[in-house]
Amino acid sequence: MSIQHFQIKKGRDLHLKGKPEDKVTRVPKPRQVGVLPQEFPYVKPKLQVAEGDKIEIGTSLFYDRNFPEVRVLSPGCGKVAAIERGERRSLQRIIIELDDKETSVQFAHWEKSELEKIKKEDIIRHLLDGGLWPYLRQRPFSSIANPKHTPRSIFVNGMTTEPLAAQRHLLMRNQKESFEAGLKVLKQLTSGSVYLSVAKGDLERIDAFKNVEDAKVYEFSGPHPAGNPSVHIYHIERLRKGDIVWTINAFEVALIGWLFLEGRYPIERTIAVGGQGVVKPQHYDTRLGASLESLLKDNLH
Repeated sequence: MSIQHFQIKKGRDLHLKGKPEDKVTRVPKPRQVGVLPQEFPYVKPKLQVAEGDKIEIGTSLFYDRNFPEVRVLSPGCGKVAAIERGERRSLQRIIIELDDKETSVQFAHWEKSELEKIKKEDIIRHLLDGGLWPYLRQRPFSSIANPKHTPRSIFVNGMTTEPLAAQRHLLMRNQKESFEAGLKVLKQLTSGSVYLSVAKGDLERIDAFKNVEDAKVYEFSGPHPAGNPSVHIYHIERLRKGDIVWTINAFEVALIGWLFLEGRYPIERTIAVGGQGVVKPQHYDTRLGASLESLLKDNLH
């Protein structure tokens, strides 16, 4: 089966110094992790914890006042060490002091062969309860997807052309099973198709993208913004008046698959640290909510 390829001609790549090397280093476990509500656009947080509370990985920290079903979960197990507020008592940060031995909230889980049998409403409820719903973004405006809507289609972005960004082949290593499971889940949330956009050559390079069955695959090449979801939507299936589509990146699809297969809130992350001011620009295996201090200490000019 031939894959349709789009060559983007207009644009420009920014060749910045300090490009992260392909090397990946494991960061030691931090003493604390934090959650920043401003990372969730358009969410008006309502706290569900207080300073001093003992919580687990996957405990609900706050929900959205506009959509109470949308919740943000704890990336750590331990004690709520601090709740920091700004102007008009707006919630700024939740700091969690980690226990030496951490435990997780256990959610429902399924075998991969059972995923296509789950009802749509049960999938939505599981994503909401499991804290991964905010990864689904709704176009136009790129706000968190409304769980009451059915999108015309879902676009999965498996590439990036942004300068200094984490490399997809490192993000997606060892993610084949969970990525395929995530696609099976997403396919049941749309009345149309799931589209996967990848960089030219990555279908052979990245194991997770090989022989995809539950999404239509398209290749893109060219300068930035060739890796932008808006470019993919324009070329694959343009938005018409009144249309709603959802977007999500490929690694987040793997997180969804992991939640459904394992029944636990996923906190492992691979990130890139780069730029002219970094001594050793490279990739790191770390965890959700870890402080930049652990990555930048003794690593800045």
